[in-house]
Amino acid sequence: MLNHLPNFLHVEEEVEIDEGIVLRVVVQESLEPLETLMADELAKAFKDIFECYRWLVEVARILHRDISVKNLMYRRKDGQICGVLNDFDLSHFMDDESSPVPAGQRIGTVPYMARDLLLSNPYPHLPRHDLESLVYVLIFLVCDRDDPGELVPLRQWKDLDMRKERLYKYGLLFSGYPGLRPGFNRFDLWIYQLTRIFRAGMSACDEVMSYNLWKARGVRVPEQEPEPVDQETLGGRVTFDTFALALSDG
Repeated sequence: MLNHLPNFLHVEEEVEIDEGIVLRVVVQESLEPLETLMADELAKAFKDIFECYRWLVEVARILHRDISVKNLMYRRKDGQICGVLNDFDLSHFMDDESSPVPAGQRIGTVPYMARDLLLSNPYPHLPRHDLESLVYVLIFLVCDRDDPGELVPLRQWKDLDMRKERLYKYGLLFSGYPGLRPGFNRFDLWIYQLTRIFRAGMSACDEVMSYNLWKARGVRVPEQEPEPVDQETLGGRVTFDTFALALSDG
């Protein structure tokens, strides 16, 4: 797994400059951005990074919290591509009760943040939010950023405010995504399968919310009450296993 994490060459002693803010100097090896890779090598690097993230959560119990294009890199080792998950400045030890994440705190790079985290009172940051960010990064890397058929070209994604960003991401997940770049057609199935698991999970949440709202208004709802949906996995629909399965084809 070390092949998929950054190598630190030098670390200066850390100094606390404010409550909860620590200054340290870190020198690490030079890495290359995923944007420079062609389709087959990009697919390999992306899978590497997903597996690295899974290991961080399940074994090291670390939540990255800033999955973005600039933090997904690669190195070549013995002639082979190794995807690298970089930049742990905003990461958090999941079991560290002495340093809880403040309620309502929004952390990450906005264009790649999960929709839940763009709310005015965001959800607590969960592993599935980082998985959702991985989907947005993949779309940005392999789709045509200037697709003339798009009302908002992908290149302008980063310039939207949070409300429009959330609506735009709803469109990406539920209504389709821009055309793929030449040579990147193999990712069509990946993106379809990845967005499908989030569509299923979000739709299940919406169904429960809708049912409860109508019931609270005194409406005699004829349908059977929907199964509860946990926020951690959206009812088991968004998990490391379902994400890995979506990457198993194509």
